[in-house]
Amino acid sequence: MKIYFMATKLLYEIRNELTVMCTLKGDSFTRMDYMRQLREGFIQISE
Repeated sequence: MKIYFMATKLLYEIRNELTVMCTLKGDSFTRMDYMRQLREGFIQISE
């Protein structure tokens, strides 16, 4: 349960960073890039 919580917390941090990046880059940072990086975050957490 603690691992799940930490993973969730990490994903929120990733999402916040990506939101900032998206704001800085504008439309060049697409939703697909966003979802791919979230998935990579999941993969890194699960390994």
